[in-house]
Amino acid sequence: MHPDPSSMSGSSQLSEHLLATMERASLLVTEADAQGVITFVNPTAQRFFGYDPAECIGKTVLELTHPDDRDRLQQAVIEWVRDGRRAAEIESRILHRDGSVFHFLWSVVLHYNEQGTIISFTSIGHDISALHHLRSELYEKREMLYTVIDHLPLGVFWKDKESRFLGCNRRVLEDSGLSSFKDIIGKTDFELPWRRQAAHYQYSDRVVMASGPQTNIEESLIRGDGTQIWIRTTKLPLRRQVR
Repeated sequence: MHPDPSSMSGSSQLSEHLLATMERASLLVTEADAQGVITFVNPTAQRFFGYDPAECIGKTVLELTHPDDRDRLQQAVIEWVRDGRRAAEIESRILHRDGSVFHFLWSVVLHYNEQGTIISFTSIGHDISALHHLRSELYEKREMLYTVIDHLPLGVFWKDKESRFLGCNRRVLEDSGLSSFKDIIGKTDFELPWRRQAAHYQYSDRVVMASGPQTNIEESLIRGDGTQIWIRTTKLPLRRQVR
């Protein structure tokens, strides 16, 4: 049997259409052999690698990856092949010819022969540099907020709907007698030094969640060292806005 020319023409047109679509979407498409040597890139490579597509052929994927990401990428590929993965995702940075760095999210398809030996990789990358920049800004703002909260002379804590601790500042940690913030996350008042007042505290939590903020709540607290103090607490519900 001979291939249907019309079918081959349709397949070629589809491939050209897909490549044109990915080009407009600024998606970077690469193919590499089992050793990671690049055998194909789409024209978008010029923008992110700084090389003409023809110049990319024969280079290795690691050559075009940021030096600090190479070991992690190589180890990830080794694990994918070992586990027989057919598809995977990973974030890594691209090193442009001029030294610029782009952050990419890669969708990788692994191709095997009939004997189960890896023969090639197809990777489609999406530039997430703007998202990475936003993440960095949010992280810096969160760290600044945590630093301010941590140094307040007042105790600050937050819980989930089941009154399990999600976090606190250093003052609350010291009162609990714990040494690490990780030790308090997931615990309830019944698991902390003030367990005798736990039922009262959780009742107060439920009232706040149902009715709104409560201020100037006077209550006693048993600290980690066994001493008893009196505190004045303000509680308010934290609600997530649903769009």
